[in-house]
Amino acid sequence: MYLRELTVLPSDASCRGRLKLHSLLDYLQDTASLAVRELEGTSSELLARGYAWVLLRYQVEVLAPLPALDERFVVGTFHDVEHGYNTLRVFNVDRPDGTPLAWAKTSWLLLDLASGRPVRPKAHLPRIDERYTGPIDPDFPDVPPPNRTRLAPKSPGPSAFTTWTSTPT
Repeated sequence: MYLRELTVLPSDASCRGRLKLHSLLDYLQDTASLAVRELEGTSSELLARGYAWVLLRYQVEVLAPLPALDERFVVGTFHDVEHGYNTLRVFNVDRPDGTPLAWAKTSWLLLDLASGRPVRPKAHLPRIDERYTGPIDPDFPDVPPPNRTRLAPKSPGPSAFTTWTSTPT
């Protein structure tokens, strides 16, 4: 497992002084990039070889209040490349004492930039499974479809406004 200790910076804290969710997602993506870098090189080196990672899905569960401004936390991650074209990655976000704060699961594709098609990571990145630590469940929960409501424009004409809402199923 790749581990990274971080501190909540002012630009990553909300107006309430807690880590913003989108900042957490940025930290997770950066941690994944650093973990792969140790095995297959930097993102720019991967691009020079004609490949790029594409994030397909995120599943995130926040288990406790996220850390506050200037608080430290630890992100741990490992991946599973045994899913054909997809590679899965799990993240644990904990306090330094090991108290869980959040976890996430992601699904990625490795793209061959010349063809624009996905390729099997194990066939093109020979060191990618050196840090394999076990299987990851490939299922992601379905996202409910939005309810679509059309609102009539205030002035006559061909345009209309569309609003999207989502209701739990």
